[in-house]
Amino acid sequence: MTDDDMEQDTPSSRTAPSRAQRAVAEATSGGNSLPEAEIAEILRIYGECASLRETARRTGRNPKTVTRYVRRAGMPVGPAHGRGGRADGRVDFAQPHVSTGERDWMIAMARSGHSRAVIAQSLGRSEGTVRRHLARAGVVSADPADQARKHPLNQDAFAYPSPARDYWAGFLAADGNVHESRITLVQNERNEDHLMAYLGFLGSPDRPLHRRPSTCSAAAVTFSKRMATDLATLGITPQKSLTLELSPELADSAACWLGLLDGDGSTKGKRADRQASPYIKWIGTRRLMAQCAAYWSPILGRPVPSYRHDAGSELWAVMLSHRSAQQAASVLLAAFADSLPQKRRQLEIAAAYRSRPRKDEPR
Repeated sequence: MTDDDMEQDTPSSRTAPSRAQRAVAEATSGGNSLPEAEIAEILRIYGECASLRETARRTGRNPKTVTRYVRRAGMPVGPAHGRGGRADGRVDFAQPHVSTGERDWMIAMARSGHSRAVIAQSLGRSEGTVRRHLARAGVVSADPADQARKHPLNQDAFAYPSPARDYWAGFLAADGNVHESRITLVQNERNEDHLMAYLGFLGSPDRPLHRRPSTCSAAAVTFSKRMATDLATLGITPQKSLTLELSPELADSAACWLGLLDGDGSTKGKRADRQASPYIKWIGTRRLMAQCAAYWSPILGRPVPSYRHDAGSELWAVMLSHRSAQQAASVLLAAFADSLPQKRRQLEIAAAYRSRPRKDEPR
């Protein structure tokens, strides 16, 4: 068999003409190698049958020898169905990205009680691919290992833009803590319902809170390297207290500024005794407040300043009052519906504010 014939028979050559040569070169890089033609034949047969034992039988080589060259070539090692193989019994060297239809099929099959192996075989995908996409969707399959996970987690919660993602990212930026894969959000115990809404957004509504009676607070704690990485992309990193700066995408979201306000800001609509001028105030790093001022200036049609919160403090602030607060409150209320209830009530009062006419103005 010529090299040209071998390339025509190799399934990987149909997608990348030079992959067979690269695989052979990789397999021969370890020293004490078989002749290149024999290695190429081993890889070709394994690509067809995806079975180490069958490849060894057809080539007359020890299965351990076949395994060594297959692994050196970077080819997946496993049975023909489910783990690195395809339903037709041939190894797929470069499976395409999972389509939306395939992902929906995985979710529907899992919710119908099918195992990962059955789902993988039906699609010609690996079990690892099925496991990954089910975990991202927060769906538990019928496998005992998955059933043992009482609290699934949507790993893609912060991966794709949405008002909910922007709000909770802003809330975490203000009140959360990220340490490696650990993500913690602490609130006063009177805000436990809001913490449960946060866990619902993460696809884990039944996860218990960590209560802290000594401080009258509760914490929602999750572990996810993927979520921590996505949060870092948005600018929410460990030890962010004095360095926080949002990504441009997040800084241009009203829902994010609503989350920051709920987490670390203040707002007032009226006093108990009389109608008062409303105000909305954010506090944060100098860079964060510069982003806040830059966001509100074009919306309000006037420059919005940021200023040092206290003399000698590292924190800065942006405050809107009177008509500016009224305009901003309307924007914030429309950005995301499930914000912190007590501050939302103050924003509703601020949005309804009407300044008293001056003495020389007609009533």
